[in-house]
Amino acid sequence: MASYGLSYEEIEKGLPTIDTSKTLIREVCPPFFSGVECRPGKYRRFDGLCNNIEHPTWGAAMSPFQRLIGPLYADGINAPRISVTGRDLPFSRVVSRTMHPDDGYHDHAGTVMVIAWGQFMDHDFTLTGTPLDPINRNDPEECCKRPLHLKHPYCNEIRVPDDDYFYRLFNVKCIDFVRGFPSPRPGCRLVNEWERQKKRLGAYVERIDLPHLRHNQVSKASNEIAEEIIELSPMSFFVRFGAVDKAARSIEYEKDA
Repeated sequence: MASYGLSYEEIEKGLPTIDTSKTLIREVCPPFFSGVECRPGKYRRFDGLCNNIEHPTWGAAMSPFQRLIGPLYADGINAPRISVTGRDLPFSRVVSRTMHPDDGYHDHAGTVMVIAWGQFMDHDFTLTGTPLDPINRNDPEECCKRPLHLKHPYCNEIRVPDDDYFYRLFNVKCIDFVRGFPSPRPGCRLVNEWERQKKRLGAYVERIDLPHLRHNQVSKASNEIAEEIIELSPMSFFVRFGAVDKAARSIEYEKDA
């Protein structure tokens, strides 16, 4: 903020009011932020666009997550948050361990299926986009063991205290963690770099059955991948329907829907 002489309020409330469609920013703005044409169709789009006609990008893949409150970065742009005293915040592992201690209480009503279901639902509609490692072109998951000059700038690894009741048993001192890739606001309005994080999946949950696994989990963000994986006949594919009739029935598949 100091570099540009802007206050937090000016960055958070003033910059987004600028119409970037009349600037050079429009040339790098994602196409679906500039305007989406929603056409009537029998089925939803793979990318989640047009689920809401009035707000076509809501819940779509590659659109930004929404925040409940605005960010407070140390430099007003992207530096991790610090304490009001100017010091570093406590390790997130310490905060987690303090707020949610493992006291040994076990639920006798739920089974491990609860965990599996939770993971399935969570991974279906939330997947934060992360940058690729310039060395191996994979997600930069190795942050703890890399020297500083080879560490990805998005690395923000979690330090583990020496007295951690669990990780000390395995001599773990650090947990790899990568910050989410920044995303523009809808309409490409100006914003500080990390205010919006990009999600790679759509936020809408489909029907829970075999087509759901193929349609949502695998191909939500890419029509091209979807067409390679889903078994297509000339212009149709099979989906399961009903709770009693187990036969698969052919329905038309519109590639542009």
